Amino acid sequence: MIPQYGLVGAALATSIASFAMTVPMFLIQFNLTKTKHPYKFLFKVLVASLIMIIPSLLLPNDSLGLILGLIICPIIYVAIIVLLRAFDCEEIKGFKRFSHKLGPLENYFNNFLDIIINFYE
Repeated sequence: MIPQYGLVGAALATSIASFAMTVPMFLIQFNLTKTKHPYKFLFKVLVASLIMIIPSLLLPNDSLGLILGLIICPIIYVAIIVLLRAFDCEEIKGFKRFSHKLGPLENYFNNFLDIIINFYE
């Protein structure tokens, strides 16, 4: 792929190889630990990721597009994850236990989590 498609081919080949390795690792892990497969959660993450791709395809392919993508895409991803309720309230509250590690961003992060918890309730 790399000689024919260059850098894009290398990125695509790496993504395919990573996906091909990740799926069996997940299956083996869940079989070894005898836990349930989180299909519902993984589906929600996949949907959020696919929706996030749409605006990234519409952005210009230059430095400005990169900066805008770095700002816009995570916001869209988190919004979709929240709308799909990928996490439950207890998991969101669990995130608050680690917010002290964010230093000066702790209060902003806690306020953001409070908004999500209010949306869930």
